[in-house]
Amino acid sequence: MFGYSCDNKDGNILIFIMFIYIL
Repeated sequence: MFGYSCDNKDGNILIFIMFIYIL
C-alpha cells in the first residue's frame, strides 16, 4: 500500500494516520 511494506505494523499505522490527516 502506497509503496510501503505491510510487514511493519508501525509503518501501516503511520500511513493510516497520514491518510486520515490528508482527508
